[in-house]
Amino acid sequence: MRRTNVFGLAVVGFGLLVSGSAVIAGELAEGDEAPGFSAKDQSGDKQKLSDFTEDGSVVLVFSRAHWCPFCAGHLRSLQAKYSAFKEAGAEVVVVLREERDGAEGIAKMRRASGAKFPILIDAPAEATSAYSTQGYDAYVINSKGKIVKVIDGLKTKRPAAGELLEAVKGL
Repeated sequence: MRRTNVFGLAVVGFGLLVSGSAVIAGELAEGDEAPGFSAKDQSGDKQKLSDFTEDGSVVLVFSRAHWCPFCAGHLRSLQAKYSAFKEAGAEVVVVLREERDGAEGIAKMRRASGAKFPILIDAPAEATSAYSTQGYDAYVINSKGKIVKVIDGLKTKRPAAGELLEAVKGL
């Protein structure tokens, strides 16, 4: 009969758990190059992240879909400061990752939030998979394509527009 070293298995299991967590938590960080991607806009045209960074910095925000009340509220708060973002040389770009209604979903989100900034769709989060796995974080990316700020978000507590604006002003 073979004896198993339970302590050894526990250490190996813990190591796998930690390394597995590191992979999950190994999301992008400040100083990383922002991975490029393209996603469709309301017209069905593909927009690339680099299209936006050509003109300045980008506040990249991930959201779910038009039916999400937390998402619409977050976009309303971003819209309330949109002119200040633009004055600071930044474009706000929102990527909907669960939107199944295409252009109509973007239109519904615009009506619900009053958003005037670009809204793109990447459902089911394939093109933007290098970014936040939960989809609630926000990234401030400078004109050179470097991530200068990552602000974590939760389903019910999204990155504050004011905090994102301060990060942009700090560039």
